[in-house]
Amino acid sequence: MKRYEATGKPTAVGYVRVSLSKQAEKGGSLAVQQDRIVEYAVLNGFDLIGMFEDAGISGAKGENERPGLRAALDSIREGRTRTLIVADADRLARDTDEAGYIRTVVKRAKGRLIVLSEVNEGIEVVAVRQLLAVLEREKIRSRMRVWAKARKAQGLRMGPAPYGSTPEEKATLDRFTALRAEGLSLRASTAKLNAEGYVGRGGRPWKMQSMARILSAQG
Repeated sequence: MKRYEATGKPTAVGYVRVSLSKQAEKGGSLAVQQDRIVEYAVLNGFDLIGMFEDAGISGAKGENERPGLRAALDSIREGRTRTLIVADADRLARDTDEAGYIRTVVKRAKGRLIVLSEVNEGIEVVAVRQLLAVLEREKIRSRMRVWAKARKAQGLRMGPAPYGSTPEEKATLDRFTALRAEGLSLRASTAKLNAEGYVGRGGRPWKMQSMARILSAQG
């Protein structure tokens, strides 16, 4: 659990979760959820005093099987804060009974549950996300410029960096190769990749044709 220094503002804690151990190792899904929670807290005047997580644990499991969730709820029960923030309802629970139980625990403790996917976003949030997107694009362009310069110095042809040039992309290809080795078809492997949270460049879900082209280019 990450702790933050108190500032005198209304307090809140965040909770993030991923089901798959692979996602937990990559950290991407957890990091995205954390960023959304921090962003919301900053823009809405909350002092985020803690971030609890359950990495690689199914949302169908109960409180006793999720130490991060239990600690987050304890923060509400014990009065250390009155607000619990999660990115999406399915990060809180996959089971409707479990979700209802969690909401009841928070309500009985006179707390407040904020599910960001259920919140109407104001223009400030949209503006911040647009700025972050611009900064991320610039980082990508900077990496591509370095790559292009190195290619040119070696006398190699220019063009987009081949897929698999970054650690994240390599992890995606490795996972796809493993699925194929298990005997799954190209279509089934692509669907499994999307279900496990792997995305292509630009954050888009994978299409079977796109993955086929990448594999063909690699020979």
